Amino acid sequence: MTIFRSLTGNANAQARHSARPVLAGLAMVAGFALAGALTGSGTAMAQSAYPNGPSSVTMTCAQALSFVTKAGGTVLGTGGLTYDRYVRDRSFCNYSEVTKPAFVPTRDVKQCFVGYTCIDPSIDNGGRR
Repeated sequence: MTIFRSLTGNANAQARHSARPVLAGLAMVAGFALAGALTGSGTAMAQSAYPNGPSSVTMTCAQALSFVTKAGGTVLGTGGLTYDRYVRDRSFCNYSEVTKPAFVPTRDVKQCFVGYTCIDPSIDNGGRR
């Protein structure tokens, strides 16, 4: 009888311990789902404010600079079918990239400083990605 109880006790303990990784995995999945939902809602809000994407030519220079500064890193149209990614500072670039000052046309200024673009200094292609 003692052997039976010890075996049963171990089985119950193993069942309790094996459930922990499953519960931890479910919690992780729920966390990723929540993060995705929050990120998606922010993107949807930005897209609804600019249905065709934000464009510097419809903004004043101050508005374009403020847009990039608040976003940290964003894609901004610069007229027609041209666009690029502009960042507030180097922390929004990849580790191996550096910043290059970026100027775009706006409603009131031909060359408005809006922040920076991220470039890879090891690629010699005129500073473009």
